[in-house]
Amino acid sequence: MRSLEVINSIPAILVVLLLGTLIRSDGILEISILVGMSSWFSLARIVRVEAKQISKQGYIEASYAMGGNFLHILIKHILPNILSPILFVLISSISFAMGTEATLSFLGLGLPPDELSLGSLLGLSKRALLQNSWPVIIFPSIILVSLLLAVTIVGSTFGTQKILKPRML
Repeated sequence: MRSLEVINSIPAILVVLLLGTLIRSDGILEISILVGMSSWFSLARIVRVEAKQISKQGYIEASYAMGGNFLHILIKHILPNILSPILFVLISSISFAMGTEATLSFLGLGLPPDELSLGSLLGLSKRALLQNSWPVIIFPSIILVSLLLAVTIVGSTFGTQKILKPRML
């Protein structure tokens, strides 16, 4: 976990840029792998903290005392209690992935210009800024911000609700 904390201290966009220069990122699969490789650190940290906190509860010790093995406790007690934070982090990482792809495509390091994405649309609109053609820039920007806001709202909704009812015994 200490190595994850060291890697997580580096901004994720820099990790993606570094890995993108080492691995030629020409297609959507390579970009998805790069973003996935840089975004699982926070999920691992949150799952570890939640699992440690739940494993210290009294009903977990009671389940061990009644003869429950590790797999039983994991499936019946720990997983239902950490499913909600996992879903919250996964849905929140969707907005990170969208923003990272848009940033990489805008910089010319993501998807090629012939593949359509919001970042490549913004990247192609650099000349439109000089020509005072504002709709070419405004509409992809509004769509990108709206999508990121919608995903954030869905993520916060999942984060505040319990998906599965936690089971104690």
